[in-house]
Amino acid sequence: GFSPRPVFALDADVRGTFLHMGPRTLSLAVAQVNFLFMTILASTLLPGSVTMLQFAYNLNYFPIGVIAVSYAIAAFPALCDAVQARGEATRSFREVFSSTVRQLLFFMIPATVLFLLLRAQIVRLVLGAHNFSWDSTVLTANALAVFALSFCAQGLIYVLVRGFFAMEKTAAPVGAAILGAVCNVVLALWLMPVWGLLGLVGAFSASAVVQCAVLWAILRVHAGPLGGRDLVKSVIKSTTAAVAMAVAVQAAKYGLAGVFPLTTFMNVFIQLLGASVLGGAVYFGMSLLMRSEECLVMLAGVRRKMLRAATPKEVPAPEGGTHA
Repeated sequence: GFSPRPVFALDADVRGTFLHMGPRTLSLAVAQVNFLFMTILASTLLPGSVTMLQFAYNLNYFPIGVIAVSYAIAAFPALCDAVQARGEATRSFREVFSSTVRQLLFFMIPATVLFLLLRAQIVRLVLGAHNFSWDSTVLTANALAVFALSFCAQGLIYVLVRGFFAMEKTAAPVGAAILGAVCNVVLALWLMPVWGLLGLVGAFSASAVVQCAVLWAILRVHAGPLGGRDLVKSVIKSTTAAVAMAVAVQAAKYGLAGVFPLTTFMNVFIQLLGASVLGGAVYFGMSLLMRSEECLVMLAGVRRKMLRAATPKEVPAPEGGTHA
């Protein structure tokens, strides 16, 4: 006797989904239009500028996607759980947010150093030592270096936006994205005639910093203090370790260059791998010496994972079976 019939009902959850879907879609559209504008301006520069801009942007997004996006997605459920029913931030929200930001910067700061100092090796390795001319390599590498200057700001934007999403305040990220896009357009039109492709990329990095600062200021108004004191201490320790890392990377890079010039894929790979491994070892070693909380938390997590994986599991004997 069951008679199915279509039912159209907009309950509170469905209405909330549609309400927040619009601002999120608009903010994504702003980001795409922003990069489209950069591409159009790059097409007015020297031949190959669009290609070099695209290559540099793709390489720029690698650490952002691997580190920042991963941290933002992983922290989002905890941020949501720490928000009260009316979308108000709690002390737990601020603690989760502060911890996520500090852990993110612990990895983004050394990533910035590596991409600044090893930019030519990265471009040469990815794009090919023979398929990409040296002049194109230098310009693409320099564009990547300018992108790298805003790694931390670009990464923080993803965490900040998730903080607003957890509080169900989706209008602020849209406004910040539009402001960042306008800033990018104005700076690009001002810097590009003087610096060319590097001016275009510089405008993007500066606009990312502006967008990050605006999001941070607005979130602080809604959520309260975001652990600024702990953040400053963490950044000082990470920056100090990164300076020692930079010295090690430069020494390894010039030492290996005399034996492995940037002429073949294997030589480039050896230079990049050797300098990165030594630099990473120095960074984590210095972080341990300074008792960096983020480094200790990371090591504790790795230790738990390894011990859990190494824990032997009891396999029950089959019923009625015998063991020799």
